[in-house]
Amino acid sequence: MKFLILLSLFSLAALVASDGAQWGSRQPNDRLLEVRTYTKGSFPLKKVTMNVEYRGFTPITFIRAIDNSSGGNASILSGGVGSTNAVVRLKSGRGKKLNFTIEIYGR
Repeated sequence: MKFLILLSLFSLAALVASDGAQWGSRQPNDRLLEVRTYTKGSFPLKKVTMNVEYRGFTPITFIRAIDNSSGGNASILSGGVGSTNAVVRLKSGRGKKLNFTIEIYGR
């Protein structure tokens, strides 16, 4: 019983500590439309931003932005789930470099 409680706590801590964002839901019949890693150097005491644009012909069902550094966040500016294009704004943590992997799925 103690093992299950500890395992649950560690799993919860891993979820809380993970950086990034996701929109939509990934289904078994979705296919990977694009995966790319975006990087940009850091500036002391500043946040680094980058707008990333995806244009395709297949409707998007799921977008995942994975922060490979720490403290960053991502938001959708336009398009996204249900459309064939998306513009995602990536923002690093203060004083950190920007390093994100974007995965886009659709069907």
